[in-house]
Amino acid sequence: MDTGKARFQMVRQRHLGLFEKARKLGRVDGRMVPFIEWAFSKKELFTTSTCSGRILFLQLDDKETKKPESFFAKWHEIPKFSEVWEALNEKSSGNLWFKQEPFVIVLGTTSLENSKKIMSACRNNGVKKCGIMAAEDGKFLVEIMGSDYVSLLAKEKGKILLSKEELEKQFEVACGKLERSWKMLEKLEKALKKEF
Repeated sequence: MDTGKARFQMVRQRHLGLFEKARKLGRVDGRMVPFIEWAFSKKELFTTSTCSGRILFLQLDDKETKKPESFFAKWHEIPKFSEVWEALNEKSSGNLWFKQEPFVIVLGTTSLENSKKIMSACRNNGVKKCGIMAAEDGKFLVEIMGSDYVSLLAKEKGKILLSKEELEKQFEVACGKLERSWKMLEKLEKALKKEF
């Protein structure tokens, strides 16, 4: 086996192990499991990380440094507004950002040719944000992102900046964008399955 193939297999196996461990711990976005399983069923593909999109509160300091503990509250499915309002009213430190983030997929593959196939499927299905983030012999990583998002400061140093009505309006916008992101993700998954 040449060096490139050996590297690809080693990296792929490592990520498969990480996925299986995360799944056992309940840390995998359930909506993404069928796609992740499909990617690992293809000998020339794997995923390093996936998220179907989410609604969340991110707690950041003044420098906006993102850390694992920054995730104050998050939902991969659409929550009830009462849950979101309750989360905002919980005690927090730093600044709290209300966000809706689109889907993100990092696909690993064996070659530049496969990377181009992935990016072509993205472009042909309305996904504007995709690109090769790593290119080594035997390991190419393509990052794919939706483009619908919401981000606003909801709480500053413990003080809520939005009324309940204002947050509810932003929440409705976020839900609409998340649903649109899911539709685009579904379309993209079908296109990638046709390519590979």
